[in-house]
Amino acid sequence: MAVSSANKTGRPPAATAAEAREQFEYSVRVYLEAGPAAGDSSGPALPSTIVNCTTPEPTVLRAGALSVEVLRTVVPGIVAPETMSETRSSPGG
Repeated sequence: MAVSSANKTGRPPAATAAEAREQFEYSVRVYLEAGPAAGDSSGPALPSTIVNCTTPEPTVLRAGALSVEVLRTVVPGIVAPETMSETRSSPGG
């Protein structure tokens, strides 16, 4: 699997290979463990930020570890839904 986060729909992202195995069981043949996903002092790890770069204007599809504010320091014209917070979102959000 090469994915933005390891979780089934509606479940929190797995922070370890063991947590991923709890959700996916043997539908995945190999789990690589590199330690827990990095979070910060405010709580668990956040999911990946997903940006669609296949359109003329890059568009944030899901805010995560990289906030819209941080992305705008690199891509000032990035498009984000108005409902998307300028700060980091909560896990699974």
